[in-house]
Amino acid sequence: MIVEQYDQKFDILSRFTPKLVETEAARADRFVRDLRLDLQSSIRAFRPATQADALRPIVDMSLHERVDISKTSEKGSTL
Repeated sequence: MIVEQYDQKFDILSRFTPKLVETEAARADRFVRDLRLDLQSSIRAFRPATQADALRPIVDMSLHERVDISKTSEKGSTL
């Protein structure tokens, strides 16, 4: 699942469990806790106060990965 899909699904599912995400800090913590383990540690270093704060660096990392992959495939296709 790409991060944008996870963000949307998290928003939808959190409506069913409002007590788990009563505050922005609790929402951010729950959002990060449900990420892949390799992303959790990276995002926790930013100490996100909101879900948006947690999402921003993940989207940035994801975009960089996509660019790197496309550059690699372009190099391979020129041979």
